[in-house]
Amino acid sequence: MRAPLSGISCLWYEYRVEKRVRSGKSYHWRTVRHEISSSSFFLDDSTGCCHIRPECAEMDPLHRNRWSRSPTDISSLDFSPSMGRHRYTERRILEGDILYALGNFQTVYPLSIDQQSQQHQLELLREWKKDYDELLRRFDSNGDGEIDAAEWETARIDAAQQAGLYTLENADREPAHMLVKPPLRSQHFIVSCRDPKRLV
Repeated sequence: MRAPLSGISCLWYEYRVEKRVRSGKSYHWRTVRHEISSSSFFLDDSTGCCHIRPECAEMDPLHRNRWSRSPTDISSLDFSPSMGRHRYTERRILEGDILYALGNFQTVYPLSIDQQSQQHQLELLREWKKDYDELLRRFDSNGDGEIDAAEWETARIDAAQQAGLYTLENADREPAHMLVKPPLRSQHFIVSCRDPKRLV
């Protein structure tokens, strides 16, 4: 994905648009637009690959930019700054950045081959039901304009065969490792691009 303000390709971003407003005799910056990406990304090291879900994480990226003028193209934000002085801040994690991550590590194991095949069979049958005319064309063997129990059993067997072949070639066989928010508020969830010693 691309960071909205800079257009730079990244794994994670946060941006903030602020407007300079007057309060009495002084000025301060008021946030008028703020967004943090929630898309997951992967941390890959010598031990394996971990799926990081950044929701609620304390993010400490290496890259940060701030502009006092509007970026050249912010059309992707569906946002046009109002009159007045604005500043734009963007933080990013880029592919290839060194990451330190601390959180709740989980391993999710895939369904068995039989379970995956059954799941795909059900998905196929749901899709076929959406186009009833095509379902009739394929399985209404007596031509009465309806799918009776015997014809539906034929459709079910056909879907099972297709699902079985698909699953043999495309089955998930490897467990997925994830880093997510810990269950207790006292436990840390940190994703940082800096030396872990500086976070102590």
